[in-house]
Amino acid sequence: MSKLNAKPEALDLDSKRTAIVIVDMQNAFASKGGMFDLNGLDIFGAAAAVSACKTVVDAARGAKMKVIHLRI
Repeated sequence: MSKLNAKPEALDLDSKRTAIVIVDMQNAFASKGGMFDLNGLDIFGAAAAVSACKTVVDAARGAKMKVIHLRI
């Protein structure tokens, strides 16, 4: 069991029954030269979102949780 320091209160997570699901973390959405960027959409915050996602994934893998990537 792992404790996640969260708000409004901490959560106990069973790493054998918990997974991190990442949806559509693709270059087309978050990278310079990707589809969104080429269509003039603001991707300024994408780098921070990718970095935060990496932090979560690294912690989940360290806790032996499943990490599931979805591409739609």
